[in-house]
Amino acid sequence: MGDPSDPLDPDEQVGTGGDPLSFEEFRRRVFASRSVHSVAQVAEYLGVSVQTVYTWIHQGKIQAEKNISGRYRIRRHEVMRVRAMIWDLEIESLIDPDPGPPDSGDAPPDPY
Repeated sequence: MGDPSDPLDPDEQVGTGGDPLSFEEFRRRVFASRSVHSVAQVAEYLGVSVQTVYTWIHQGKIQAEKNISGRYRIRRHEVMRVRAMIWDLEIESLIDPDPGPPDSGDAPPDPY
């Protein structure tokens, strides 16, 4: 039997009903088991393109460090911070969508 705290332990790769883990759940556990991630991993996890992650890094929206080979690495806590911001924006847009300008119904349509 392996370490129960290891999300990648083969003995722990079953769901709550004893079924094998879905690919999504396995991927989530793999992501959670690492402390730093590549740009591609972050893009996949957040559901955005790799170019978007690079843009966010260059704009200072995501803090990233370059490793010895010059590749960006992003810490897990930073990814979680960005994910929370994305979810907050999505929830905010669902709760308070922009209704646009008020329509009084009194003004005739613009003929031009």
